[in-house]
Amino acid sequence: MKKANGFQFIAGFAIGAVLFGGTVAYAAGIMAQPKTADVIIDGQTVDLKGYIIEGSHYFQLRDISEKLKQGGKDFSIVWDSAGNRIVIDTSRGYDANEQYGRPPITSPAANGYGTAPKILRPGDVIRTANGDYNILSGQLERQAELDRHNLEFGRPLSPDAPLPSWQREWDGYPRVAIPDVLPVRYSNGAYDTLYIFNSYEVERMIRTIYTQAKNNPSLWQGRDPSTNIPNFTILVEITDEMAQTPFFPWENAIVPAETTVRNKVASATGGTVFRVYVVDEYNNGKYLDTQYFMK
Repeated sequence: MKKANGFQFIAGFAIGAVLFGGTVAYAAGIMAQPKTADVIIDGQTVDLKGYIIEGSHYFQLRDISEKLKQGGKDFSIVWDSAGNRIVIDTSRGYDANEQYGRPPITSPAANGYGTAPKILRPGDVIRTANGDYNILSGQLERQAELDRHNLEFGRPLSPDAPLPSWQREWDGYPRVAIPDVLPVRYSNGAYDTLYIFNSYEVERMIRTIYTQAKNNPSLWQGRDPSTNIPNFTILVEITDEMAQTPFFPWENAIVPAETTVRNKVASATGGTVFRVYVVDEYNNGKYLDTQYFMK
């Protein structure tokens, strides 16, 4: 049961076998008829299709979110057919064209855009073009060692740290495509190395760029951030030059200020193309670190 501004409704009930062509429909022991009551949202009558089932009104979640969009109270809802799931994200708005699956296209940062952090554990097996790769220790098992190390040098983010909150104004920005990247394995006898694309941390970098860009007038149309029209582009890709210089993008005690995302964005000029990329590195089955790249 959900309540919105005095309008009470039950959402999310699906009756796939019912054909609502007439005034009353009956299937699988359920009687349904089109609603007869008006629907009022914030004092305005809206055209919202619904049905009465056993005395309660039922509406489609998509229809509800679409009607709430004008007041900025909508939410993302996507059908994940592979996982047999309805995915709802209240941190961002409704998009009738949004689809769940690979490659995920995010509205510059939703799949988590909503992607969950990739946390591998001992016993997991990763399929690659060069055969199966066995994980002997994952990020969680290494976290205690990282914590001890960083008491002296400054603590990095944990692998499941939350993303910066989604800002609704970002919905209008150009979309950023998050590619579907398969794990890459390199073996030379002594070392068996695996690189896994980390879309969750890529999402963090995208959101951080958007947050920090508001402080740089050069990155907006007419050098005016209030226009909310970006004069920059974000691409998720890595070049040969970038691959030579991974860096830690979040400020701490030992990271030079000029290498942080904040300072890279602050020094950028109009028309800049920000390229970002993140991979988790494993060696001989053990997690080493997460490598960030930005140009």
